[in-house]
Amino acid sequence: MSSPPSLTVMFSVSAAARRPGVCAKTIRRWDAGGQLHCLRTLGGHRRVSLVELERVLSSRAVTTAPTGDGQQHGLSPPTATTTTADTRTTAVYARVSSRRQARDGDLTRQQELLVRMARRRHSGSGTPLVFTDIASGLNMRRRGLLRLLRTARQGLIHTVLVTHRD
Repeated sequence: MSSPPSLTVMFSVSAAARRPGVCAKTIRRWDAGGQLHCLRTLGGHRRVSLVELERVLSSRAVTTAPTGDGQQHGLSPPTATTTTADTRTTAVYARVSSRRQARDGDLTRQQELLVRMARRRHSGSGTPLVFTDIASGLNMRRRGLLRLLRTARQGLIHTVLVTHRD
C-alpha cells in the first residue's frame, strides 16, 4: 500500500508577509535576491510554501532596515551567519511627529542616541533592532511600533529603549 501524497501548504505573497510582520515588497525582494524560493502559478503569481517560509524565518537576522522615505520595510534578508544567540536582543524605538522633524534630523539623532545607549548598556553586544515612525503620538497604527510589539511577542527582544514614553 502506497503512502498518501503529502499536501504542501502554500501562501500568497501578502499572506506570507503577515507571518513575520514584513511588507509584501520584502518577500518579493527576498525572492529576487535568492534568499527565499517562491513558486510561480500559471498566471505568474508567487506562492511561498510553509516549509520554505519556516526555513527563512528560522534563519533570518531580526533587524529592520530604513528606506529612503524614513519608513521601515521589514526585516533584513536571511543570512547564513545568524545564530540562536542573535534571537534575543535589545530594541530601540524612535518617533517624530512630522516629516519636517525627520528632515531636520530629529529622528536620526534619536536613533543614534538610543543605539549608543543600547551598546553602552549591553557592553557593545551587537547592533540593536531599530524601529522608527513618522507619526503622531496619538496615532495607534504606527507601523514601526506595531512591528516592535509583534517582535516582542515572539520573544525576540529582552529590552526596549525609547527617548519618550508616549
